[in-house]
Amino acid sequence: MIAIATGIQEFDASLVKEFQNAEVVHYREYLLREQKFDTVIISENLVGSISFEELLLRLRENNTRVIVIWPDEDDRPEILKFMLALGIYDILIGAVTIEMVKAAVEKPNTFKDVSRLYLKTLKVGDAQIQVNQQTEQAYETKTIEKVVEKIVEKPVEKIIEKPVEKIVEVEKIVEKPVFVKPKTIAFWSIESPFDTAMLSYEFARILKNKINSKIALLDFEEITPKVFELTKTRKSQIEGIVRQLNNLELNYRKLEELTASKDNMLIFSGITTRNFFIVRLEHLNSIVQLCRDNTGWIVINAGAGISTSGVACALLQGDVIFTLVDCKSKLNLFYTLECINFVCDNWNVDKEKFSIVLVNEDLCSEVDSEFALEIAKTNGIERVYSLGIQKKWQKNIDKLLEVVER
Repeated sequence: MIAIATGIQEFDASLVKEFQNAEVVHYREYLLREQKFDTVIISENLVGSISFEELLLRLRENNTRVIVIWPDEDDRPEILKFMLALGIYDILIGAVTIEMVKAAVEKPNTFKDVSRLYLKTLKVGDAQIQVNQQTEQAYETKTIEKVVEKIVEKPVEKIIEKPVEKIVEVEKIVEKPVFVKPKTIAFWSIESPFDTAMLSYEFARILKNKINSKIALLDFEEITPKVFELTKTRKSQIEGIVRQLNNLELNYRKLEELTASKDNMLIFSGITTRNFFIVRLEHLNSIVQLCRDNTGWIVINAGAGISTSGVACALLQGDVIFTLVDCKSKLNLFYTLECINFVCDNWNVDKEKFSIVLVNEDLCSEVDSEFALEIAKTNGIERVYSLGIQKKWQKNIDKLLEVVER
C-alpha cells in the first residue's frame, strides 16, 4: 500500500487518484503507528512532532520504500547525505509534478542514478538526529466560504414621449468597483499575529474576485508564518529564492516555481526559524518589486511587532496599510498609535497610508468605533473601520475595499 504524505493538500488529493491502493496521510506519527505501507511518498511539509530525519530512519528500519520530495539539492546537503546513507535513492528535487512521482513509483532509482548527488555530499558533515517522543497531532482543516460577486436587478426607467405610454426596462448590473491602479496593501498589528494573517488572506481572496486578476499574497511574518496553513499550500523554497537573489538570477517565472499558487494567487509562505538568518530586507524588497512588475496587485501579511525585516518591508513598500487593533483594551489602541507615530517619524512612512481596523468589537469592549476615530484623528489618522467579532469578518471585510479604490 502507498502512503501519500507530502503535507501539500491539493497535491496529495490529486496524487492519490493516480494509484489504486493508496491513502493520504496527514501527520508523521501515523506512518509509524500504522505499519501497513510498503511505499511512502513524503516531503518535509508533513506535520508531526517527530523530526523528519528520525521519521526517515524508522521507516527504513521497517524496510519501507521511501520517495522524498525535496526543494533543492543545495538545501541542507547533510540531510541529503543522510537519505542516501539510508538507501533512499528516489529523491525528487525542485518543482515536482505528479508524473514525476508516478515514474518514481513505477521505476525505482538505483545508486547509479544518484551517484552524482552522492559525490556532491561526500564532504558534507553528518546530520544530527534528534529523537523526539511520539505524539499524535490532530490535523485541522478550515473551510472558508467562497465570496461571490453580487448581481442585483436595478430598475431603470426609460420614458418614451408618447401620449400615454411608459416603458420600464430592467437592466442587469454587476456591482464591481473601478480600481485606478494596482496597489500594495499591507496588514499589520502590534500584537495580533493570527488575526492579521487571517484578514490578509480573506482580503486577498475578495480583492482577487473583485478585480478578476492574479494577485500576489506575500506572508512576511517571521518565525511563525501562518498563511501557508490558512491556504493549505506548500511552503516556499526560501533558500532557493535567496540564493538566486544573491546571484542576481531570480526572475518572476523562477519565483513562481519556488512558491505556491492557489486560486490565481501567487503565495509566498513566510520565513521560519530554519531560514530566518539568511533573509534580509533587500531580499523581501526584491520579491515585492518582482510581483509588482508582474501581478500588479499585492497583499502583504506583515505579522505582528515592529522589529523584523518583514514589518519594515511591508510598511515601506505598502501603498495602503491596514493596522489591526483588538478592541478588548484601550491600551491596544494607544500602543498601536504610538508605534505608528514612531514608524512615521523614524522610517519616513507617510501617515496618510494608515487606516485603523478594529477587531473583536462587541458590547463588552473597552474600545468602540467612535472612541477609536476620535483618538486616531488626534494622531493624524482619518480612517477607522470596525469588522466586529470574528464570525462577522467575512461579511464586513468589503468595507476595506473603500480605501483601495481611492
